Amino acid sequence: MSNKDQQRTTTSGKHEFAEHSPRQKRMTGVLEPGWSSRLPSAMPAGHRFLRLPQVKQMTGLSKSTIYDRVQQGGFPAPVKLGNRAVGWVEQEIQHWIDQLIQARTSQ
Repeated sequence: MSNKDQQRTTTSGKHEFAEHSPRQKRMTGVLEPGWSSRLPSAMPAGHRFLRLPQVKQMTGLSKSTIYDRVQQGGFPAPVKLGNRAVGWVEQEIQHWIDQLIQARTSQ
C-alpha cells in the first residue's frame, strides 16, 4: 500500500494515515504515537547495543576469540535482544578497551 493509498484528508484539511494492522506495524516498523514513553528504562540514556560486526571492528578480535573470552570471564557478556540476536552494551566494550590501555601504561 503506497502513502497515497494510506493517506486520507480529514474535515480540518490535515492529512492522516490509515491504521496499520499489527503485522504491518511489525513489517514496516510503524509504531503508535507515544510508544517510547511506555518502555521500561532498562538502560540509561546514551547507551546503545553493538552487534558482533561492530564489536569485532572496535576490538580487532575475531568472533571465536570474543566468545572464548566471554566464557572465561575476560570480556563483557552479550545481552539477549531476541530469540536469535545478541548485542553488547557499547559502554562496557569501551570500558574493556580502556582497561587494556590502562594496563599497558601502568607496566
